[in-house]
Amino acid sequence: MLGGQLWERDGVVGAVVATLDKARTGAGSALFIVSEAGLGKTSVLEEAKLLAAPDFEVSVGCGEEMERAVPFGLAIQLGACQPVR
Repeated sequence: MLGGQLWERDGVVGAVVATLDKARTGAGSALFIVSEAGLGKTSVLEEAKLLAAPDFEVSVGCGEEMERAVPFGLAIQLGACQPVR
């Protein structure tokens, strides 16, 4: 983390950096952070927000179990969000 340290997350943080670098050149892509509960997804996403902040507007949404049946539920939620900087 820019303000702290993520332990044993070099690979996933490297993937975040590579994805952001591609986006800075205009290339679109997606990166999914998937793991079991308690393994650091939130910390990785907080780091990604910090790394993206100088160049990108960042919006945050939270997918809920009940939204699985709603097509594009998270995308709809993000469309209503104000960017986080």
